[in-house]
Amino acid sequence: MAEDSRDEVASQVPFNDLCYLLEKISNTSGTEKKKKILSTFLTSWREAHRKLHKDSPKTTDSFYPAIRLLLPQLDKERGAYGIKEVVLAKYYIDILSIGKDSVDGRKLLNYRAPKNAKQDSVADFASVAYFVLKNRCPEKGNLKVSQVNYYLDEKWLIRIIFKELKVGLSENSVFSAFHPDAVELHSVCNSLSKVCIDLHDPEIRMNEAQMSLFSPFRPMLAERVAIDEKQKSMGKECNFIKRKMRSCTFQEVLMTTHISLHSCILDGEMIVVDPKSDVWLSKGMNVDVKSLSTYENASYHPCFIVFDILVINDKKLANVPLHERIRTIEKLLKPKPGYLQFVERQDASTSGMISHFMCALAVSSSIPGQHPSVFHSFCKVGTGYTTNELHELDQLLHPHWRPFDTKRPPETVILAPGYKEKPDVWIEPTKSKIVQVKAAEIIASDKFKTGVTLRFPRVEAIRKEKMWYECLSLTELEKLKSMAEGKLTYQHTNSEHSHEPARKRRKGVTRNERVTSVAEHFKPADLSSVEQVSQLFEGKEFCIVTGPASHPKAKLEKKVAENGGSFTQNPSAETYCVIAERINVRVKNIISQKKFDVVQASWLIQCLEKRQLSPWQPSDMLYSSPATADKFAEEYDRYGDSFTQDATVESLEEVFKNVQSQNSAVSLSRGEIQDVMEHYFPDNSPLGLFKHCRRGTLTRTKKITLLVICCRGILNSSLELVGLKLRLYGAQITDTLDDGVTHIVLDESDLRRYEELQRAYVALPKRHFVTQHWVAQSVQASKLLTERNFRPV
Repeated sequence: MAEDSRDEVASQVPFNDLCYLLEKISNTSGTEKKKKILSTFLTSWREAHRKLHKDSPKTTDSFYPAIRLLLPQLDKERGAYGIKEVVLAKYYIDILSIGKDSVDGRKLLNYRAPKNAKQDSVADFASVAYFVLKNRCPEKGNLKVSQVNYYLDEKWLIRIIFKELKVGLSENSVFSAFHPDAVELHSVCNSLSKVCIDLHDPEIRMNEAQMSLFSPFRPMLAERVAIDEKQKSMGKECNFIKRKMRSCTFQEVLMTTHISLHSCILDGEMIVVDPKSDVWLSKGMNVDVKSLSTYENASYHPCFIVFDILVINDKKLANVPLHERIRTIEKLLKPKPGYLQFVERQDASTSGMISHFMCALAVSSSIPGQHPSVFHSFCKVGTGYTTNELHELDQLLHPHWRPFDTKRPPETVILAPGYKEKPDVWIEPTKSKIVQVKAAEIIASDKFKTGVTLRFPRVEAIRKEKMWYECLSLTELEKLKSMAEGKLTYQHTNSEHSHEPARKRRKGVTRNERVTSVAEHFKPADLSSVEQVSQLFEGKEFCIVTGPASHPKAKLEKKVAENGGSFTQNPSAETYCVIAERINVRVKNIISQKKFDVVQASWLIQCLEKRQLSPWQPSDMLYSSPATADKFAEEYDRYGDSFTQDATVESLEEVFKNVQSQNSAVSLSRGEIQDVMEHYFPDNSPLGLFKHCRRGTLTRTKKITLLVICCRGILNSSLELVGLKLRLYGAQITDTLDDGVTHIVLDESDLRRYEELQRAYVALPKRHFVTQHWVAQSVQASKLLTERNFRPV
């Protein structure tokens, strides 16, 4: 390493001070407070700069060494490191001799789901590594800022390597704290070092940002989506600048010899042309435009389409109106027919939310009527929705996201081999939502399992009314591909008039004014053709929010009107009740008012079918107002069982479900269960034949316990089946011969213990010795037969 330069501020600032600054900014809430902390650091840097260079005012030393660490994602002079999380984790494990199977080793390798980690550390490798390394590294490093820039404290060094600081300060916030004109100058020159040198003194303002030949600048884009076209600066001496401000060169220089000017800067798009078929290649063809040749026998040719001109013969045109710059281009270049498609500008705050989604198509099941169980990845979308729509979608999907693991990929969602496009998280298709996507065309792609994808996809609508299995299938995709060669726009390139020049005519600007109207789910039903057929709902006003698929909202409103009732779109004091199929956002808002009864739509449908206004039951309610709840408390118990109405099979099933759902079931002993049966079903229970046969004390003379003497020497003895039958009919079985036993059942094929047991219990005459036939014939006769006829012989 070369000797550190002692005449730079960066060589005297410990890297630990920069880490402390980043930690303090990260732990502070509010952009203005964060900027104030950064401004304090900038002031101290400038103060040190003045003291160090008071004798050399023309020094090139600047804030550049620090700002390239504060904004590593904008540092174009330093290439990519080629290191991601897993590779760096392996380096740490190897250098620090950490076992791969140890707790710390697993934390580093599986950083996306660390155990016993704080919530803000999940999926942040730098935070996980900090807790692993803090006991293995010195508390305070001795590196200087200049040394860190050459080598490029743990967490912040790792985040600088990954070019993701995550301190809550945007690029513009850092630039505005450095200098009021820093944002504008960087957008023109795209060079951190130039910004730091030219705007070193915050008191000196920049008059105008100047563009120069062969210096990258960031053009104003009509579309904010980062696609793969390349923005170019082009001339007789060619220097091509990509959109991300990286320079690229062709294998041979493209000479433009017929333009009568000595210098210019053009803004446009580099595309690839197939000279044989005279078509433009789509972006999914994976053709490297930099390696193409311009020879006549080359298979593909590069073609540059000009959008704008910024400099001509050293004259700056950046501040010239666009229409004048267009006229300048028309004088210099012959235009090629084509079109430019715009999308609506979307300003959304998506911090902390998932804003880009991978979409998949269903693989149709081979069994008719069965829902699909496998889905193939198809495309990615990240634009088209509003902020509110994205927030609502995030609330629906957030509880169901699962981290994506390439070692254990999901079985229901299949990605392309090699995971060229893989998500950070995934969701079960049954929990997902369907989106309506608009695109220009279907193009080939090996990044998705379907083998094709969409060009310029954007979300048009989130289809909440559709079920998860109603998405586009692979079969339907093939039909779309076969139509117009995959073009999805209304005017296809193979139409019969596509090669005819369009007639030029002046058109007035037409504005499609959006007609203000009520949303569909708030509109009342059309009653122009409805005739009243009954007075079932006479004098009652309903507010119908939703209905089932068989009876949608409009249909229920018409039925209410046909039967003499009325309806409203917003409940009031005159509203009888609110009807809803399920609890959604609007129903929650109504419930929060605690004024209205919210009844299930099934109750209204039953009233229509029975042609009778049935009283509400607790099982019909989604929410009961305080008055209705008090009435239910007088007529029903807490499980919904009526005090006055006879129970039915259906009502008892509903009551038992409520008991189960409320975890109110009481654990009863067998004796307590028999007491209940004796009290409510003393004689007529068909399965209570042996219900008095139970273990009890001698004072319970009517309650007896049976001792079944199984024949252990005989395999599959019939007494095993007899014991099961006795239990089925309410008896209690014991294998202990004590005072509570009143019946002893023996197998007549094995009476070896009969005499022994008879002598042992001769003093207890109430014990009956019977064979298994007493059990079988008593069950057949549905009563207890006399024991003396079944004594063992």
